[in-house]
Amino acid sequence: MKQAFYFAAGIGMLALSKAAYHLRGYVTPRPKNSPEDDIAYGERVVGEWLQAGANFTDRDVLELGPGDSKHIPALILGAGAHSYAGFDANPLREDYDSGPFSHRSRPDFDLSRAYPGRKFSMFVSQAAFEHFDSPDLTINQLSEMAAPDARLIFSIDLRTHGRWIRDKDPLNIYRYSDWLYDKLTYRGSPNRMSMSQYIHALQANGWTVGQVNVTSVEPDYFNEVKGSLHKSFRRMETQHVWIVIQASRK
Repeated sequence: MKQAFYFAAGIGMLALSKAAYHLRGYVTPRPKNSPEDDIAYGERVVGEWLQAGANFTDRDVLELGPGDSKHIPALILGAGAHSYAGFDANPLREDYDSGPFSHRSRPDFDLSRAYPGRKFSMFVSQAAFEHFDSPDLTINQLSEMAAPDARLIFSIDLRTHGRWIRDKDPLNIYRYSDWLYDKLTYRGSPNRMSMSQYIHALQANGWTVGQVNVTSVEPDYFNEVKGSLHKSFRRMETQHVWIVIQASRK
């Protein structure tokens, strides 16, 4: 009975999110916060990258899916980076070029046309790759723009999105077949790409994957819901709901 409830509740949440998207378009998933909150968010994100081993010194940094955070670019420059560029699908910020800072948004999310001719030596992303329509294509495009000694660090949120159900049933999106999920979602919905698929895409584009930090759901919860997940997701790696991937070009 409990699993049937979450199956139905998930459908309802996805349908409501899709309806809201068609009514008002994309809005940032982060609530509107004060400048102080934005500073705290930026410090947390960049702090997590640094703690995981990121080194921004003298790097030309490209952040994928930066959203509307205004503090992260300054923190990255403060950590020693040579330049910062942001790229997003949604115009949450205006495009600009200002000294070492730049930003582009394109609704087609064509990275190769956003910064033609530029090379980057560091790529970062925070809870964004799970929203990309084609992560494989994005990885291919950024790889073409990578300097010979490039590094990357991607934090990827593989949980259900939605402020109520993600806490109650974090693997809810894995209950549905591809056909049903496609009917209930819209551009920017979690793509359900797995950790091993991200790693394979990076390796196929010439990256050497190093450290991968993983956060998983509680074992008791996973054992309880595993049989209710769609058969294509009844594998052990589905329990991983937050991953931090580091990779290098050599």
